[in-house]
Amino acid sequence: GRPVPVDLFEREHLPEPPVPAPAAEAP
Repeated sequence: GRPVPVDLFEREHLPEPPVPAPAAEAP
């Protein structure tokens, strides 16, 4: 079988991307 991409594994462990970045602009 094909080895699972590390990106997928890391994504599952790592937290979500910096989505609240634009929120900082808001009051």
